[in-house]
Amino acid sequence: MALTRISNDTLQDTAVSTSKLQDLAVSTSKLQDAAVSTLKLQDLAVSSGKLQDATITQSKLGAEFTDIVVLNSANSSLDIDFSLGTSFTLLADQGNFYTLTFTNYNIGDVKSISCTVASTFGLSFNATGKTIVILNGEIDPNVDLNFIQVLCVDTNTFYLTISSLTP
Repeated sequence: MALTRISNDTLQDTAVSTSKLQDLAVSTSKLQDAAVSTLKLQDLAVSSGKLQDATITQSKLGAEFTDIVVLNSANSSLDIDFSLGTSFTLLADQGNFYTLTFTNYNIGDVKSISCTVASTFGLSFNATGKTIVILNGEIDPNVDLNFIQVLCVDTNTFYLTISSLTP
C-alpha cells in the first residue's frame, strides 16, 4: 500500500480532532519547528512534571523574583509592592518616620527590606486589615542597617524577622 501525503488543502475543517487521534500518535518528531506556541496551549497544559531539569533559569523569572527596588526616602508612606521586586532598599533620612504598607502579595512570598540609616529615623508597618507578627528582633534607629525579612503566610498575615547591624 502506497502512502500519500495529505496536505491541509485536502482536509476539511475539523476533520482531525483530538478524539480521532490514538494515544501518543503525535510526537515531537512529527511536529514542525515552532509549531506549538503558547497561544496554542490550553491553560494549565504545562505543569512542572513536564519541564526538563534546569529549563527555568534566572533570566526567565519575573521582576518579583529578581529586581531590587529603591524606595523614595522623601515619602513617609512607602508601598512594599511584592510584584515589583524581591529586595527593597531605603536610605532613611535623618529624623524621618516611615510607614511601610505591603501590597500585591501572595501566600508564600518572601521579601527583604534593607534600611540603611544616615541618622536616627522611625519605621512602622501599616497593619490595617493585616496581621503582622514580628518573630524576632526590632527596628533599631541607631545602627547602620536594619534588615527585615517578610514572609506572607496567609491572606493578609505576615511574619517578620528583623536584624540590626553596625559594621
